[in-house]
Amino acid sequence: MISASNSGKCVAIWLTSGWWVAFRNEFARAAQIATEIIASVEDELSVVTAALERARGPKMAEAKDRLWTMTFHAEGPDYWR
Repeated sequence: MISASNSGKCVAIWLTSGWWVAFRNEFARAAQIATEIIASVEDELSVVTAALERARGPKMAEAKDRLWTMTFHAEGPDYWR
């Protein structure tokens, strides 16, 4: 788990929404590749996380449900095939 006190050391990408992305597992072992892949959907992730940031009450559940049903089509090196 990443705590607020050590989050800065683990952050791979800061989104324009103010949220950050930290890598785990395979992405952490290939951080440069993962950065390229996640950066290719950075705008879409920023839109979604900004909506989550603004949502309150029942709107939060709706925003979360929308997120879990989304598909992001990222681009990057064909590293894991």
